[in-house]
Order: sequence, then structure tokens, then C-alpha cells
Amino acid sequence: MRDGLVSPAAFFSTFRGKTVQGLLQGTAQKSKQGGLMGALFGMGVVGCYLFTNKEAASSAAPQKRIVFSWGAGNQGQLGNGAESLSVSTPTIIGSLSDEEIVHITASGDVSAAITARGQVFTWGRTKGGQLNSAQDQAGVSQTTNLVMPTPLEAEGITFKQVALGKNHAAAVTDNGKLLTWGNPDEGKLGHAPKVETEEEKKKKFELYKKKGYSPRNYAEKNEIDFVNGALEGKKVAQVACGFQHTAVITEDGEVYTWGHGKSGALGHGNWDQVTLPKKVENLNNIVKIECGIDFTLCMDKDGKLYSWGSNRYGQLCVPGQTTIKLNKPTQIHLPHAVGKVANFTAGEEHCALLNDKGEVFTWGYGNDGQLGHADRQNLNQPRKLNFDQKIERVVCGGGHTGIITEGGQLYLFGRGRDGQLGRGGEVESIAAYRTEPKRVNSLQKEHNVLVEEIALGSNHCLALAVKKI
Repeated sequence: MRDGLVSPAAFFSTFRGKTVQGLLQGTAQKSKQGGLMGALFGMGVVGCYLFTNKEAASSAAPQKRIVFSWGAGNQGQLGNGAESLSVSTPTIIGSLSDEEIVHITASGDVSAAITARGQVFTWGRTKGGQLNSAQDQAGVSQTTNLVMPTPLEAEGITFKQVALGKNHAAAVTDNGKLLTWGNPDEGKLGHAPKVETEEEKKKKFELYKKKGYSPRNYAEKNEIDFVNGALEGKKVAQVACGFQHTAVITEDGEVYTWGHGKSGALGHGNWDQVTLPKKVENLNNIVKIECGIDFTLCMDKDGKLYSWGSNRYGQLCVPGQTTIKLNKPTQIHLPHAVGKVANFTAGEEHCALLNDKGEVFTWGYGNDGQLGHADRQNLNQPRKLNFDQKIERVVCGGGHTGIITEGGQLYLFGRGRDGQLGRGGEVESIAAYRTEPKRVNSLQKEHNVLVEEIALGSNHCLALAVKKI
């Protein structure tokens, strides 16, 4: 976000994406693999849509956007039509070639893309996931992952932002309403799941028996509904999903959270589970929020950062001891060298910020080299990345981190065991971790594209790149 900080409404209003009644109905009636949005999402954190006014203006230029994927593909998250063990070089997702993609997102073993027309495509992990009502009616089993990008029907519903968690998801409509779906454990959906009748339970049991599932390994619920409660009458600007909790900011800059509270990730001053949205006190004018596995970060209009939740690896940026938890927001006191914060990102257990000079600072879990400082240490304070180019964007994933330079070049560092660093074209081990930024050369050498956006799951990558036409 290089154009300065703005209100939450302006921050998330430049894109109007149609999304999915496929949320409510699924796509299984049109695909043997079934719709992804009813799936149990694999290990991961937030996937959200950030589209600035500057980018909106530049999108009018004559150019072709291309989506690439690489890394772990064993759950179909690469969208290449197969459950690949790994792909170590960026590969075009051919089925999206005729679509005008404007945004990509990834979390855990799940991926998604949005078109300029507001069409949502999803693909990745569905095994062991919930069936929604349409899928139940169609008799489609979630034993097959969705290995190709599949459109979700959006009859009458328009999204402006989507977030993915471990096994739940949430979406904001263009009029500020919030929908959630997926696994309801810990109250993270923010609405009460449907109570099954004895007859419905009996039918489910017969289904389990017939298909070889058991209630313990086959999720029963995929309740998709609007979230109201304390959000009634409020307009939601952005939503983020953690491992077992959900957080939103409203258009007037307030923060609401709910779900699992034992780690303190809800920020309510206790360790309690909350099943409906509850306002986080003493936070004002918040313009962005992100969730890690069990912690939360947010930023206000002045670029001040606040954190709460688990701090086991220093991800809350609290000096001193790292084996603590915080159950209410605490302002992060950044080193003077950071200057003015322009943007930030939260991965599963590490974080990064981008200042207004185009410099990146990282902290948190570093055992895979994802902090980029030529070592594998954890850090509880931001350290500047030793990099000699101006950076436009930084994104944190599971165990890897990506940066995009002002010139559209992509660099990755961190965990590489599944080829997620995109080093397949180099004479070196493609699976080793990298503790310093390494350029993904093949994107320009083989495809002559400039990278506009990246999305990182637990062990895979997506890139949205442009080629002038």
C-alpha cells in the first residue's frame, strides 16, 4: 500500500467482486470434484483481497494477466489438474488463461482467484471436508480434491473480500455484510450451527456407514450464514481468519473477534471462547487486520501496529521473553529505524512490515530461514532485510516469505522442501531452505512477465503476473 493509509472503507472498496451463492449452494452439481468452499481448508491463515487505488488505475493498461503456481500440490492446490507431490518451477494455470484475473489468494492447501467480473474460482483440499446441502443432495463425496480452478456461482451475492482459515472461511459482501462457513468448532463461525434432528443424525450415520466414514473424521457441518450479533447495523470492511478464530474491522475502524480464546488471540482481556462477534476495546481507526495461527495483528490509520495472542516465537514483537501470551491488544513499539509503516503481513508464525521507503522488516519464527537474515533464528523485534532494491509488496506464508520489487521481480526465501521457492531451473537443490532472498528467475527468463501479486499457502505459491500486449 504505497499510496498512503486510508480509511477501512476506502482501503477495501476499490474492487467489487461477485461471489458466491456457490457458498450457499456449492458447485458439486457441475463438478464431480465438488465445490471447494464447503471444504475443510488445510493448514493456514488469512487470505484476503487488498487492491489499492493505484493498482485499480494501472489495471486499465493493455496487458495480459497470467496466474502461475508451484510448490506442494498433493491436495490439488496448484490447480494443474493433478495431485502433484511438488512442482519446483512456476507453471501457468492454463484453465485461467481466458479469464481476466485481478486477485489471487492462498492459505494452507487451498487457493482462490477473482476475475474482473467478480467471478470466484477455488481449488485445493477438500478431502475430509464438509459437504454443503447441494453436495449432499447430489451425493458427491469429498474424497476427491478439487484439482482445477472451479467457478462458484454468485447469483445475487457480491463479494468484495474473502479470507481463508484452517477449516473455515469468511467473505464480505459489497454492502458490508459478513458470511462465514466451514467447521463450527470453537464458535469461529460467529453464528450458531444448525441443530440436527434425531432423524437427520440417523441418516448421517447410515451415510457414514455406507461410505466408510466415521463422525470423528468426517465433518458434519458446513453451515453458511450471515454473521450478525454485535455486527448488526455495522458495515464490515475486512475479515481475517486464523486457525480457530475470526476477526473483522468495520468501516468505522472498530475491531470485532470471536472463536477460540485460549491463546488470547481474541483480545478481550481473558482466555474465553466467544461464539458471537465481540468488540475489542481500546482500538480505533483500524484499517487492516490479519491473523496468524493463534495471534492477531492490526494497523491503524497512522501506521501504528497492535498485536495480541500467542507469542511463542516472538511474533507479537514484545521485547524480552517470547514464551508468553497476551490477551489484549498491545501497541508494538518499533525501532526508530523502521520509520513510517505502509503495510504489514502475518504468516502462520512470522510477520513482516513494509515501510514508506520500500524497506522490509521481519520477525517471529525463523527456523526455516523465512525471516531472510542469513540465519535460522527466531526474532522478537523487527530486523531490516538486507536487500538493495525498493520493495513494493511483502507476503508471509507457512514457512516462506515473498517480496516483489518496484520493478516487478519476485524473490522468495525460507522453507523450500516442496519446491515452493521456485528454484527448479537452477543448478542447486530445489528442496533446501534459503535464508536470504533468492530471485525466481524463470518468471522473466521463460515467460517475460512482471509479478504484480503473490499469495503463499503453507507450502505452495501463486503469482499473478502481467505481460504487456
